[in-house]
Amino acid sequence: MSKLKKNKLNVKQQYQFHLLSKQINTNQIGIYYNISSFLKEYPTKKSWHTTQLEYMKFTGGHSFGARVTYGKRFIDSAILYELESYPVFSNKFYSYINVSTSSKSDFFQKFGLKTSIYYAVFKWIEIETGFRYLSFNKANFTTYIAGATSYYNKFYLNARIFIGPKIEDDFIQNYQINVRYYYSGAKDYLSIRLGTGISPDESSRFMPVTTNLNSYYLTIGGEKSLKGNYNLLTSIGYLSEELRTDRIGNQLFGGIGLKYRF
Repeated sequence: MSKLKKNKLNVKQQYQFHLLSKQINTNQIGIYYNISSFLKEYPTKKSWHTTQLEYMKFTGGHSFGARVTYGKRFIDSAILYELESYPVFSNKFYSYINVSTSSKSDFFQKFGLKTSIYYAVFKWIEIETGFRYLSFNKANFTTYIAGATSYYNKFYLNARIFIGPKIEDDFIQNYQINVRYYYSGAKDYLSIRLGTGISPDESSRFMPVTTNLNSYYLTIGGEKSLKGNYNLLTSIGYLSEELRTDRIGNQLFGGIGLKYRF
């Protein structure tokens, strides 16, 4: 299959090719590292470090995985454990389920439940609805998600809105736009993400929200297939957030990862 001219496929066809490859190599392991650096507006210049180990099993159209995340934030550290699956019910309907717990509930969540349902309304658009629930030692966090995804030529286009929790009589609303350009095969792309707030799916940076302050971020990244069923992932980003209504804090962050299919 490596001799196929995948660069002549549109992104939807590349995705189908990617699903076919999962039937051949049904196991995947990955290791990822992320760093978040706080700039001069913060009282400390130390960084947050996050390391993840992941295993995924592909069987039929379904996938199941386990992930262990070690996070160090300043002088504190903790471990997050996750189990997740992507059950597929038909060629138009599938879902995402993630259950998590941690060794320290004021750092990572003591219990988390994340789920989404995806449905292909038309050939060119897919909709998502779901929620994220995270229970910490001193607070609980619940947000609801709605999103839409479209495939156009070599582009993957996605928009999502996160609604909740309710703070000071107002629901927090965060928005996210994701774009991928597949320049070669189904595993070779460049990506850009624009958003407000911090997604509860980003365990390396997320913390429970207690005040309704704004934040904005930009992430640029990509994935590149290598020889021997390896894939390299990289990303860099910038985050600007309100520390209080009259003060802005800025962060730089980056990540690198390696996946192996067998």
